[in-house]
Amino acid sequence: MTTGMNRDTGAALEGDDHIAQSIWDILTTPIGSRVRLEDYGSLLLQLADLPLNDVTRQLQVAACVQAIQHWEKRITLKFAKLSGDVAGGQAVFDTEWVRKGSTVSNALSRASIPLATTA
Repeated sequence: MTTGMNRDTGAALEGDDHIAQSIWDILTTPIGSRVRLEDYGSLLLQLADLPLNDVTRQLQVAACVQAIQHWEKRITLKFAKLSGDVAGGQAVFDTEWVRKGSTVSNALSRASIPLATTA
């Protein structure tokens, strides 16, 4: 199992909590903002200024799913829903996934990830 570090406390982080933190990092990192890893992140924040309607929401969800599928290799997404206001920093990404290579049948994990980008 991969162990990482909690971005807020510095404590060890593993399992589903580590995956949820990774998803948060992927979704809140604008593509082009990382030095030497320019394609890391998602288009979510670039889509935040579009008028909030059904088409924009579909584009935002698609941007989230594409970025997670590309960057979070440990899981297979089963469900994705974005609610709230991305532009206002009050969005929540609800997701379900299965770990790749899991030997446990029906090992579905769930997370509700606040995407607040302001402190």
